[in-house]
Amino acid sequence: MAKLEISYDKSKRIVAEKRREVKELENKVKALENELLLEKPLAKTRRILWDNIGQSITDMWKSIQVIHEEMDLVAAAQEEIQRTRDSLGNMPE
Repeated sequence: MAKLEISYDKSKRIVAEKRREVKELENKVKALENELLLEKPLAKTRRILWDNIGQSITDMWKSIQVIHEEMDLVAAAQEEIQRTRDSLGNMPE
């Protein structure tokens, strides 16, 4: 009976060790599956792309503002030219 209990305890320990090994292997498989899904690289790539897009917009915004100001100045100059033409009327050069 004692031999049987010792054998039973030994088998319980072996089963517990095997379960731990299986658990570790399952965790490794999950980690490898996540790497295969490319979640981390895709997230990094998205972040880099959005950072670049944001920087490009920031860089271009100054030019857009200058263009808008220049368009306002051109419109004001055209109004002044028209006003001057109207005030001169049909005067000879």
